[in-house]
This record gives sequence, C-alpha cells and structure tokens, in this order.
Amino acid sequence: MRFHLSKDPLETWLYAERYLSVGTKAYSQYAGHSEMLADYRPESGVYGFEVPCLEMEVSRRSRFLSDARTNSAQVLKLYSPEPGRFLLPVHPGTIPLLDDDLRRQLEGGTAPRLDVSPTASTRTVYVRGLNGSRSPSPHFLKLHYPGRISRFRRPMGREEVLHELWVSNQMRTNGLSYLPDIAGGYATSQHGSVGFVVRSASMDGYATARAFTLPGFSLYGGDALAPDDPPLLAQLPQLFGERPVEFLANRVVIPAVQLWVRTVVQLGLIPELHGQNALLWFDGTLRRSAVCGRDSDLFALPDVRRSLGLDVADPRLYPVPGHSEDRAQQYLSLCYDGFLSHHFLERLASVAVEHLGIEAQELRNAAKYAFRNAGGAALPLTKKMYYYDDNLRDGEEFGLVEFGGCAPWR
Repeated sequence: MRFHLSKDPLETWLYAERYLSVGTKAYSQYAGHSEMLADYRPESGVYGFEVPCLEMEVSRRSRFLSDARTNSAQVLKLYSPEPGRFLLPVHPGTIPLLDDDLRRQLEGGTAPRLDVSPTASTRTVYVRGLNGSRSPSPHFLKLHYPGRISRFRRPMGREEVLHELWVSNQMRTNGLSYLPDIAGGYATSQHGSVGFVVRSASMDGYATARAFTLPGFSLYGGDALAPDDPPLLAQLPQLFGERPVEFLANRVVIPAVQLWVRTVVQLGLIPELHGQNALLWFDGTLRRSAVCGRDSDLFALPDVRRSLGLDVADPRLYPVPGHSEDRAQQYLSLCYDGFLSHHFLERLASVAVEHLGIEAQELRNAAKYAFRNAGGAALPLTKKMYYYDDNLRDGEEFGLVEFGGCAPWR
C-alpha cells in the first residue's frame, strides 16, 4: 500500500488489517490456522458480509451492559433501541456451531442484520451499518466463535463479556491508551452462552478528525494485493519529516514499552501487545501520535493488585493460571519477551535494518530505557524468557517453555 494523507482513514485502517499481513504469521506453526469459513476471513476477497441478530429481552439469563461514560449514545441505541430489549449479533461462521434452539431462532427471525467487514482477528468485525444503512458511528464488534483461530478457541460468553468490560473499565479509569469496550451483551441457555462486546474505534481524548490508526503488524508486513509496494515502515518517517531512528524510537518503540509496563505496574493487568493488538495512531496534521492497545481479554497478577490496594476477589478477574510466582514470571515473559518484543519490536527492527539502514541495537536501547523509566525493574521478571510450547489444548489452557538466552528488549 502506498500511504497518503488524502486517503480515507477508516478504509486505510481496514485495508491494513486485512491485507498488510504477508510474512507476519511466522511466530508459531499455528499462527495461520483458522477453522473459520473462508469468506469470513480477513484475507478473503469479500468486501463485507451480514451478521444476523437475535432480538432479546433483558432477563436473569440475558443482559445488555454499557459504559455510562461513553459518548457513543447512537451506537448503544443501535444495540438497545428500547429499555429492556437488545440485539444479540451472531457471527455467521458461528451459526453451524450453535445449539438447535438458537439456530432456529436466527433462521426464522426478522431482526436487523449488521453490515460488517472482517478485521485481522477474524471474529472481530468492523460495523459498516444496519440493513444497508450507514452506521451512526464507527465501531467494532467482538463476537462469539467457539472454533479455533490460531492456537485457541474463541468463545465469547457471559464470563468473557463481563470480564472484558471490567478490564476495559479499569484501563479507561486509569487513562491508559486502549480502545475502550463500551458495551456488551449475552444470552445463556442450558448449552452455554453466546455474547458480544462493542469496541470503540477511537481512544478517549483522541477522537480527532482525519486521524489514522494502523495495526502494528502492518508497519512491517507485505501487501497481499500490491507485493511490490514498500512496507509502511519505510514510508512513514519521511512523511513525518523525521530521521527514521527517531521516528521509530520515539513514536513506536518507547510508547509501546511504556504502555505495556504502566498497565502492569498501575493495574496488575498483563497486556498482550503483539503486532495485532498494538496500534499506531496519528492525526492528519502529523503533530500527534500514540501507541494504543486493543482487546481486554487480559490475565491479572493478584499479588501486584493487592500491593496496589486493588480488588482481587472479583469473579470476573482472570488470575494467571497456577497462581505461583514462577508462573507469573513466565507469563510476564510470554507477554513482554514473546508478544511485544519478539513478535512486534524485533520484526520492526529487522525491517528497519533492511529498508532504513537503522542499527537494531539503537531500537533495543530505546526499549530498555523506556522499560526502566516506566518502572519495569520492579516487575517479577527473571532473565529467562518463555513462550508457548508446541501443543494444542482446548479452552484457555496452555504450556510455557523456556526459549532463547538473554532478554534483549528489557
């Protein structure tokens, strides 16, 4: 893709989500695996599709929740047009996996249908409108999909909805730069629950006209539709009028590391800022930029939260599996050394070396400075690094193994 400020920011974002991922899924033998039907995957040639909805009544088993602070009242009205009722969107790829009762309701229902386009995470979609009419405000939906995408199955039921809205509220209250989840709902039955989360397309305080947002992997990924175009990483420094090393260090590496560390030390929540969840935001004047995160499906460190005087008893809070100090160290390393450093920053550095002539060590030094400056030295991390083993498991279970030697980005 040839980037230009005259392009439509949202269409640029969606193109980057779907097609600037060539060569970015080499971090695991399962990275490119998906059980989702082909037409609903981001790399498909399908511009968009319809998501059917169930019309639900609020009850003991069906709820709609929203963040009272949101300024997206029109979006909330879309999903809850009147008190006591709400729409429950169901990804079409999920319909064959539903129980018979829900499937019959969808097939025979007359509820509105959302017009959407897929994003990089597949079961998260961008909502273009409703029944052919344009959406009142840009937003995303994270939907239930019990099949496997990459390493894990992707359910979005009652527990997941409550948890992600709770985590998003925590990050929003503390002013951390994440795309907030502003609403969600679920319906439960004897066979389980089906839910969804509504995600804003802008951070608090960053709703600026002509602002661009790009997924982190799109900075170094190849273009599936224009393979001869240079990566965005090779284009943006000149656009900003900055030396490449300064652009990358000051606008990408340092803010990404600071966001990761601050989320842990301020909230005891562990970000998963890999290339898909780390986003680069900048306004059309090129004066402001930020790295923000997305996805509130995060684990927590109970000991860190206790030391901060924060709640650890909430049943919606997912502690690091195992609760042991060793397990916490390993999971912190998975998310910093594996996701942020190896999958994102190291990929940025390798492309910067090839296309911009930057020394990778300059970027690593910037990351180390940001890590210490944000308080990372106080975290229970050892010099060892950990990542997933090569085994597939069901649910949220996973195994971690030691990899590599030193930790070059902290």
